[in-house]
Amino acid sequence: MTNSIFLIPLYNKSSSLQQTVELLKKKFENTDSREKFLFVENGSTDGSYEKILSLTEGDSRFHVIKSKKGFGIAIRTGMNYINENFSLENSLLILTASDLPFGFSDLEYCLELDEVNQCDIYLGSKAHYLSEVERTLTRTILSNIFNTLLKLFFGIRLNDTQGTCLIDLDRVDIAEIIPKSNSFFSTAEICIIASRLGYQIEEIPVIHEKSINDKSTVNIFSDSLNMFKELILFKLNKNY
Repeated sequence: MTNSIFLIPLYNKSSSLQQTVELLKKKFENTDSREKFLFVENGSTDGSYEKILSLTEGDSRFHVIKSKKGFGIAIRTGMNYINENFSLENSLLILTASDLPFGFSDLEYCLELDEVNQCDIYLGSKAHYLSEVERTLTRTILSNIFNTLLKLFFGIRLNDTQGTCLIDLDRVDIAEIIPKSNSFFSTAEICIIASRLGYQIEEIPVIHEKSINDKSTVNIFSDSLNMFKELILFKLNKNY
């Protein structure tokens, strides 16, 4: 895998966008790859859309589109766009956040590991024993409950489905794993679908990087409640 395609949902992260764009440009300034960076703005109210357009103007590697509000909607819109508009050959799709919370630690570990142990999908996991992250007790407890339910309901033996997701597009047909969820459950849904299709998923360690604006746009209680709700509905095969 030599080409990186970043899919980055964007919601109210105007203050950290300049740092993100600079990091992406610096990381890939001397590579021979044909990397792409797709930002999917989904309902921001802080000028994020206008700012990302300004920061990336004139650089053909950057693509900016809009979707309705919702993390899962942004993921679904972005995956469809990539499937229809980008060359997927010899490429790695990286689903990450707009402030690059793990820097490129997940990508670097994935590429190093893949040389000796090819896998279909890698998850940048905050729960991996080698990860260097700080998580509140509340987040840890809620995450443990959620992932325990994933194991009970779907046999998904993963410790963290809410990190980053790195998909080998030579091995995985992304059209098969596009989620229906509109919320943060979408990454767990990708894992459930991929597992059912027989794709191999492996968790890898990450290192949390401090950004200019480390304030999360996630509401830990309401977003977690929505994820638990969608998990139950998915189990019952109900439409969202």
